[in-house]
Amino acid sequence: MTKQTFIQNLPGLWEKVILTIQKEGEQAEFASRIEDIRQGSYVLEMPIRQNGKISLIKGDNVVVTYNKADSIYTFKASILDFFEEDGAMAIEKKSEASRVQRRKFLRLDISGRLAFRFLDNESEQVNGLGPECFGTLLNISAGGLLFESTKRLEAESLLLLSF
Repeated sequence: MTKQTFIQNLPGLWEKVILTIQKEGEQAEFASRIEDIRQGSYVLEMPIRQNGKISLIKGDNVVVTYNKADSIYTFKASILDFFEEDGAMAIEKKSEASRVQRRKFLRLDISGRLAFRFLDNESEQVNGLGPECFGTLLNISAGGLLFESTKRLEAESLLLLSF
């Protein structure tokens, strides 16, 4: 991981974060935003309870969760202090940020040229000897293959793909 990638994976100013706390078998979540970033610590807007009955107190350990374009990230933190008059609190980062896989199945971002022919929906045979159509492969996941083409496709079309 490069320094630039590492910095890009950290939460930025005004980004939404979720604080999760677990105590004595119970869990609570609080939503907040980052007001200020200091060396190893963050100043957050006073968190708003989303669920659970546990209250946050100075010294509590929490898990901080936030979204970036490519994934969800978490890190462990402890509550340093509350600033009631400013409606804010400070947390200290206790671990490196780690990426949480958002999907149950991996998506492969693969690009390249793709050729396809229409199949007859009933017999699943190549529909005539017409020319191949072309497109650009974008990605493959458990949900299927995503590609783009200038050729119009109808829903439920069966295709023979080559890439």
